[in-house]
Amino acid sequence: MSLKKKTIIGIFWNLIDQLGRRGVSGVVTILLAFFLTPDDFGLVAMTTVFMQISNSIMDSGFKNALIQNKNVDDTDYSTVYYINIVLSLFTYALLYLFAPSISLFYSEQKLITLLRIIGITVVINSFKIIQETILVKNLEFKSISLMNIPGILISSVFAYVLAKYGYGVWAIVAQSIIASIVNTLTFVLFSNWKPKFLFSFKSAKRLYKYGSRLFLAGFIEIVFNNIYIVIIAKFFSSDLLGYYYFAKKVRMFLVTQLNNSIQKVTFPALVNLDNKIKLKDTVRKLNSILANSLFPFILLFLIAFPSLAKFILNDNWINVIPYIQIVLLGSILNPFHSLHLNIYKVIGRSDIVLGIQLGKKILVSVVIIFSINYGIFSLLFGQFFCSVISFLPNVYISKKLINYSIKEQLFDIFPPFIYYSLVYLIVSIFLYNFNLSLIQILILIFCNVVLYLTYGFLCLKKNNINLNSLYARRKSEH
Repeated sequence: MSLKKKTIIGIFWNLIDQLGRRGVSGVVTILLAFFLTPDDFGLVAMTTVFMQISNSIMDSGFKNALIQNKNVDDTDYSTVYYINIVLSLFTYALLYLFAPSISLFYSEQKLITLLRIIGITVVINSFKIIQETILVKNLEFKSISLMNIPGILISSVFAYVLAKYGYGVWAIVAQSIIASIVNTLTFVLFSNWKPKFLFSFKSAKRLYKYGSRLFLAGFIEIVFNNIYIVIIAKFFSSDLLGYYYFAKKVRMFLVTQLNNSIQKVTFPALVNLDNKIKLKDTVRKLNSILANSLFPFILLFLIAFPSLAKFILNDNWINVIPYIQIVLLGSILNPFHSLHLNIYKVIGRSDIVLGIQLGKKILVSVVIIFSINYGIFSLLFGQFFCSVISFLPNVYISKKLINYSIKEQLFDIFPPFIYYSLVYLIVSIFLYNFNLSLIQILILIFCNVVLYLTYGFLCLKKNNINLNSLYARRKSEH
């Protein structure tokens, strides 16, 4: 099977995996909202940044290093396997010891027990990282999708039952722990790779040399991705944090799943391209896929959700609508940003990744300082501003590194955006000027989905024809 076909199939199965996990998670989140309050979601949100940091320390960039390196063996895999387990135990010990301090910072006593229990997932997850890394490296995303199904379903059922019977925030905690246990068991039992009693300090040093800068960049990214949670929790009320966290969950379903699919699949796929011409051509195609996948559903959701909210949310959550809209707008460029970062990783320029991430964080810090005094919505619009400004350096750097001109980049992204925006305006006229029933809203959404898919199919078909001719020409050259 050709690399191009493996990449497309990989993106498809990884997207199915993300849709399955995020889709079920999204449905469960809405169901849990009927039993839980914004304050409950706010409590879970306070643990998020520390859990993500803990998982990042446990990995420490070794996963990306294994994927990027074409010549890895069992010694490398086993070495990283044992390093991950040791780091997970070390990280959990820190989380356990500092839980009272974190609780004091937020002025929330319940966090001590919450962090100490949910932190166990860091140790559990460390036992499956290598198995998952090997599958990612080989673009076997269908296997990953199938292995994730049991954990999704079992943990979601437990969460719903616990929430229904009044266990509150512990329903979400139980969901995380059960999902980690089931997923880890599935990967360990059904993976062909088994750890061996091998360890090499030379291997660890070689892999960490590449992975350390990506770890630092990822660590900074995690901190600043969650900086709004920290600030809202510290300077605003827990119910407002609950609204923001709910909005982030919606973003995870609509944007993060596509972002993760593109990032996870394109990195190992682009590594196999042996020159910058092929790299540029593949990136152009991926940009087109992104534009035709992301823009329609984000724009449609932005205008349709306020009308749908009265049918799917109770009165406790009706104020979440503007949070969802602003948060989604602030993330619309994230998948394009991730694709550019993968370009830099592939050509071995992890220093550029680190530099861009540092620059973005400085910008975020400045905007937060100037916006925090004007209320939470000013803070969220500042997030959108940072997303747009921080994307611009990628345009210039990609032009220099792979000769991907600014004109080509605009041509690959903006035509779909303009088309979908025009459709958005037409739909908004119907939604905001007529009192539509739920059936009428769903019919209108369906009609627009058909228009979106038709336009996207035509664009991608044209793109595929160009790529096929390009590959055919190269094949004849070889």
